[in-house]
Amino acid sequence: MNSNNYIRVPFKEHGRDRLGCDCWGMVSLVYKEELDIILPSLLDYKTIKDDASIVKLMKEERKRWLEVPLGREKMYDVAIFNMQGFPTHVG
Repeated sequence: MNSNNYIRVPFKEHGRDRLGCDCWGMVSLVYKEELDIILPSLLDYKTIKDDASIVKLMKEERKRWLEVPLGREKMYDVAIFNMQGFPTHVG
């Protein structure tokens, strides 16, 4: 994977393609283009400032994910970032 392929993709709320992506949209785009895997859209929030909906969405979604022990990360693993103590960002 060459991350330079994604540098010029602009930010766009609810974006899920090369016309623009939010953080989950970028993960989805990479998975689609690089691995031919379609991830769930996760569009159940109003705006990126809708922290309550995003936290709820991330808490539900990460129940389906496997935790990767530190030091065992591999390419295409997804990181969940806590902002102010809550899971609100992915990369």
